[in-house]
Amino acid sequence: MGRINTLLSLDGEAQFKRALHDINNNLKTLGKEFTSLQSDLSGTTNKMDLATRTSENLKNQLDFLARKHDLLTAAVQRAEAEVLKSKDVLNQQRVAYGANAEKLKEAQNAYDQSTQKIREYESKIKSLGGDLSKITLQGQQWRRELEREKAEQQRSAEEVARLKEAQTQLAREIGKTEKTVEKNVDTVHRYSQMLAENDTQLHKTETEQRRLNETSAETSKRFNQESIDAGKLANNVKM
Repeated sequence: MGRINTLLSLDGEAQFKRALHDINNNLKTLGKEFTSLQSDLSGTTNKMDLATRTSENLKNQLDFLARKHDLLTAAVQRAEAEVLKSKDVLNQQRVAYGANAEKLKEAQNAYDQSTQKIREYESKIKSLGGDLSKITLQGQQWRRELEREKAEQQRSAEEVARLKEAQTQLAREIGKTEKTVEKNVDTVHRYSQMLAENDTQLHKTETEQRRLNETSAETSKRFNQESIDAGKLANNVKM
């Protein structure tokens, strides 16, 4: 029989893949050996020995299938945990995106209000014309208000630009996280499918082992009976 490798201890995705590869190689080796034994079993007279070797082969297959079951079960659980983790991150990012959108709306409103006030003060100042007394009193006040609104408009414009950049960055992060969620969900589905296929093979192998055990018991019983009959025949001949 081919070399049976030991199952590696798991520490991350790389070890998981190596362990799974290891198990699959061993199952492939055992499968080829089982096919050969089945072929020999159909044409040999030494059925007891081959039945024993076949039973040992099936036991080894069941051992690796059981290890693979545990390996894939753990992988599915890890993948499911990653799905929950990435979905939680995505929810947080969406909340942050919504909150930033509200701040952006407020900053844009502040900018628009300052822009409107600037237009109003510029119109008022223009309406004074050449009245020097009004320019001296009312005009100076409006000019101060105008400068204040221009400064406020500048601050609002800078805040709008900053929040828009933040919104763009948050959107990029959300897009990346959505892809991560999709990838993790796909991983859960893939490992779950592999687990289901492994468990189906495990069930088939258990059924084959039970059938072989029943056949071996029947063969052993028949062999013992034939030995008894042969012994009786030998005694009769001597008599």
